[in-house]
Amino acid sequence: MKMVIGIVVAIAIVAAVFFIGLPMMKSNQKVSDFGPAKITSAPTFSPTQIPTPVETTVIFTEVTTAPSLSPIPQQTQSAMKTYTSSKFGFSIDYPSNWEVNEKNMLETPSLTRYDVIEFYSPSINRCDTDQSICSLVKSTIMIEVETKPGTKELADYFVPEVARITSQNGAQITKRDSSFKLSGAKAYRLDYTANYNKNVINLLSAYTLINDNAYIITYRAYTPVRLEENQFELYYNTAMDMYKSFNVKGAVTVLQ
Repeated sequence: MKMVIGIVVAIAIVAAVFFIGLPMMKSNQKVSDFGPAKITSAPTFSPTQIPTPVETTVIFTEVTTAPSLSPIPQQTQSAMKTYTSSKFGFSIDYPSNWEVNEKNMLETPSLTRYDVIEFYSPSINRCDTDQSICSLVKSTIMIEVETKPGTKELADYFVPEVARITSQNGAQITKRDSSFKLSGAKAYRLDYTANYNKNVINLLSAYTLINDNAYIITYRAYTPVRLEENQFELYYNTAMDMYKSFNVKGAVTVLQ
């Protein structure tokens, strides 16, 4: 009897476990499965941060530039014109606002050297030290032609010219240049100063021999005496342009 009762009790316990405990275990499993899920926090996107200014020390390096070589000052150049001499077989460009004085005359006492033409720049007012006496002065480009230079060697013609110049008007040579060119031909350049009527003048003469003739082009201008512009420097570039444009085209046709 006791055995039967023990079996019945055991069966009852098993049944209780089967019908009661098993559903509870499943229920607990379901609760665990559907309970609060583990939340993985999404990456937060913080607003764009303005970087905190970092205090820095700026070092300024002093840059010393080499002084630029300023061009020789001169007035704005006007349009160029071309002068042509049919008698002496050359042409030259000159600024349209310069005056032209065509002379075509012998230089006394010579019988073969001609003062052909002169070009005059716009004038400036030149005053003495106390400004009591003022006068208008101009720069000049003068072209001369020697129809019988007596030599075909430029040096042989040039040396007597230098001697003649230095013997007159207290002339002082400031520069000689044997690499100059006129009309594509070898030329000699001579820079000097001279005194005319108690005034100092700067001059630049260039000499060449072409077609058995000597061509001499001289640029001259008064030196400043007070505060006016240096006229020689003022028109120096213009004078150089005129020298470069000089072109011998034909033979001299002047009757000897």
